[in-house]
Amino acid sequence: MSDENLIPAASVLLVRDADDGLEVLMVRRSQAVRNFTGMWVFPGGRIDPEDHEGTDDILGAALNAAKRETAEEASMQINADHLFYLSRWTAPEGAPKRFDTWFFVGVIEEEQDVVVDGGEISEHRWIKPGAVIAEQAAGELKMMPPTYVSLLEIDKFSDCEELQRGMQDFPAFHFAPKVSAVGETAFSVSRRCWLRSVRCHY
Repeated sequence: MSDENLIPAASVLLVRDADDGLEVLMVRRSQAVRNFTGMWVFPGGRIDPEDHEGTDDILGAALNAAKRETAEEASMQINADHLFYLSRWTAPEGAPKRFDTWFFVGVIEEEQDVVVDGGEISEHRWIKPGAVIAEQAAGELKMMPPTYVSLLEIDKFSDCEELQRGMQDFPAFHFAPKVSAVGETAFSVSRRCWLRSVRCHY
């Protein structure tokens, strides 16, 4: 399956300061949708043709899509100055649909109400990244590897100010998962540094 089959998309980790530290907005995909059914994800979706307006590159289009999806899926507004490029994930060959997704972190500084559509998204919650990771480990919720790894990346920050400082020189990675069999199932991930062109594995 060639790269021509890749579906460009964008996703955004919306974060805010709470009394006990950094919180991230998680939304749950409806049981009625075909992709990522029932999964806890971040707001996001495909990069549409109109997202390419005013920009000459795919990263700019992804940024536009991140802002648009924030408004469509959460009824929230995010300033481009408060969006930081986190990572890119390209789905492995053989996946039913191969999404090529750019992930951003978006800092919400003003109080905004979250409103989900009740269609694609059934519910939402603000929660500490570490708490989501713990619930996943306990089998209390389902999420995909890009969601899990993204949560690990932001869990190191105590508040939005520290996160914004940390993201200024953040080396955004391109993750290219490859599924291989070890026993019954396995999931191996190769990771390439987007900014420094360094290839590594974990």
